[in-house]
Amino acid sequence: MNVDLSPLKDIHLAPEPATWPLAFGWWLLALVALFVVMAICVFFALYWTSVRRATWREFKQLSHLSDKAYLPAVNRLLKRVAIYKDSKTAALYGQKWFAFLNKTKDVHFTQEDIALFEKRLYNGSAKMSGTQRKRIHRCAALWLKHNL
Repeated sequence: MNVDLSPLKDIHLAPEPATWPLAFGWWLLALVALFVVMAICVFFALYWTSVRRATWREFKQLSHLSDKAYLPAVNRLLKRVAIYKDSKTAALYGQKWFAFLNKTKDVHFTQEDIALFEKRLYNGSAKMSGTQRKRIHRCAALWLKHNL
């Protein structure tokens, strides 16, 4: 059976659909994904900066405390930040606590500072000079700077 196909000569197959430009649905999906990623980034940026900002605000308020209340408040703030970063630091106290603090670059609590902390924290009786207070404040600020 011979069929004449010559009248079908001018019929051509349609070209393959192009991948570009993308259809409306793909553009919408890309925009939604971009929005979600940006929202997550903004959330984490605000979260981390708010913790940092609140800690620095509290640290600046410590400078207005009396000598009797200053050392316990600094110790509590440093301990809270250390526990926030690593819960294993909750068990540290005394020499081990200050050894942990002194591991941070540029932070050097002297033996005199450590003795003053221990006397103030556990006895409540210790006189602190202005230079000691400045040195402790500087060391605490450096530690916070490196660990926040």
